[in-house]
Amino acid sequence: MKRHPEFSASLSASYGSEVRQLQKRKAKDAYSKLLEGLYGAPMTVLFASDNGNAETLAKRLGNRGKARGLKTMVMAMDDYPLEDLSSEENVVLITSTAGQGEFPQNGRNFWEAVRNSTDLDLANVNFAVFALGDSHYWPRKEDRVYYNKPGKDLHVRLMDLGAQPMTDCGLGDDQDPDGYQTG
Repeated sequence: MKRHPEFSASLSASYGSEVRQLQKRKAKDAYSKLLEGLYGAPMTVLFASDNGNAETLAKRLGNRGKARGLKTMVMAMDDYPLEDLSSEENVVLITSTAGQGEFPQNGRNFWEAVRNSTDLDLANVNFAVFALGDSHYWPRKEDRVYYNKPGKDLHVRLMDLGAQPMTDCGLGDDQDPDGYQTG
């Protein structure tokens, strides 16, 4: 008598339809796995940011990588497990400058671990570093060494650990006409 009657599962669908649904689901999962395998090389983007510029830039780079078929992962440096770094293929590190050439809060532990590591072998890792800063933040000539210091230090340390640079250390300067975008 109902407009849309409700039948028990045994009456509304046969066992054959259940099997077909299960087969369709397995085929869809296999297809998704195949497509994932066809994507390009993996790219991990790590950022350290206090004011959000480096994080925004990292997320934008991650989205552009996905659009070009790369397997991208974006996260804060401190959230990344350091023991996985040696197994990465391509790593992009973006950091802003805090205080007098210090790492931002969400990158300090990562930097300390990389700086003090003696057994980290990065021979198979390709990397790029982009540093954000302001070249006129320190008016005295002797303080200019703090300009983009975290990024420069990270670039040198990764090379010391055997990682292969994809490019020179990028320097984003807030004083440029387009801000850090120029770098």
